[in-house]
Amino acid sequence: MSDWRGYRKHLARFHNLPRKRLTIHKTVKTRVTGCLKDFQMEQNKQHSNRASLVLLILLGMLSVLLGWWFWTHRSESHVATAKPNSKATAPVPAARVIRWRLLEGCGRFLTSLTRDHAGNIWVGTEDEGVFRCTVQTNGEAQVTQFTTKDGLGDNNAYAMTCDRLGRVWVGHLNHGVSVFNGETWRNYDVTDGPLGERVFCMATCPTDSDVWIGTSAGLARYSPSKNILGYSLAKERWRYYTRADGLPSDQISAIAFDKPR
Repeated sequence: MSDWRGYRKHLARFHNLPRKRLTIHKTVKTRVTGCLKDFQMEQNKQHSNRASLVLLILLGMLSVLLGWWFWTHRSESHVATAKPNSKATAPVPAARVIRWRLLEGCGRFLTSLTRDHAGNIWVGTEDEGVFRCTVQTNGEAQVTQFTTKDGLGDNNAYAMTCDRLGRVWVGHLNHGVSVFNGETWRNYDVTDGPLGERVFCMATCPTDSDVWIGTSAGLARYSPSKNILGYSLAKERWRYYTRADGLPSDQISAIAFDKPR
């Protein structure tokens, strides 16, 4: 009798063993399935974010192209419909506007612009020097390029202005400023010109015609000597302003003049 009970107990233990294994298998399967679902949801979320980013980039490019197209056609229509009897000066020929807009001879990266007393437009570029654009009476533009071979400090022109004498000033990346007097260039570096080698901005004061230069090391002011005969370049004067003089920073990124009293 005791042997029969032991056999039944052993048999019951034998039958319970597969059930436990089946329960463990179901638990593992459930957890693995849940992990796979979470991984798939995360992948779908990443794909959705990438698609949204690509869509935003495409929409931004489309808006830029539409804005350029609108501005181009707006400028052409404005020039074409200008009235000769208006208060403005003589209307600009459409060919001249298109020539300026599509002008490919002034480098790839334009960084600064100024206009001299003769009406020439000066274009500063990155790595390609300075271009002087002279518009002729027939609307064609004559372009002349100036680089370090012509006397520039370097071929990066990040700021430009024209002083009272009609000279064109060019601010460089690493070599101060260069000044064109109509025939030759002269370079002013840290030894005889502005404080910093890197020039961010330049402007000509409307009251005294001094040239103000914002650099990476402070503000510089150039004044040609003035006498009863007018301006003279015999005695040039440079003055400097830094944090020691009250500026909040030595890096000057913009210059403006208020209304004279």
